[in-house]
Amino acid sequence: MMTSTSTDDGFPIRCEICGNSSIVNVSRPPGDSVCPACGCFLWVTALAEVTSQKSFVPDLRIARLDATNRDDSLREITMLIANELRWTMDQQNSFVDALLKREELGSTGIGRGFAVPHAKIDWINDCFAAMALAPDGIAFNALDGEPVHTIITIASPQSRPGDHLRLLERVSRSLRWARQSAA
Repeated sequence: MMTSTSTDDGFPIRCEICGNSSIVNVSRPPGDSVCPACGCFLWVTALAEVTSQKSFVPDLRIARLDATNRDDSLREITMLIANELRWTMDQQNSFVDALLKREELGSTGIGRGFAVPHAKIDWINDCFAAMALAPDGIAFNALDGEPVHTIITIASPQSRPGDHLRLLERVSRSLRWARQSAA
């Protein structure tokens, strides 16, 4: 017999085994849950609890990346954002170039399994954030040398640097909370 962990106030996630989407409660410290449909364990990042606290909620959630390295993960995330926002191929390439250029300044892999690649671009009007999960880990040249499992990608308008900084600050505050909760 299976006990459902589905509630109205939990975290939305898609089971990688059966494909069903559910809202589940995440164990404390954050880390896992059980699919109410098939009973399989679900891998959930520490950020799941943070997003349910509304301090940071991404515009797009990507359940699982296929990429195995930093550059390919940024390309894959950008392609999925571009599909969501109906960007042109030129816009998609422009954003990937901006993210890769930002990585040349220093890794946005901040450690403890998280990366926050971000770029300001002149052709969008509003900030957009995507959270992607990489359960197997991605070599991201992170500050702690460990693989990255959660990538939060931010696109911001060049004309509104304050919005960019506020969004980075909200993500940073959320990740600090997640790190403290997981410790």
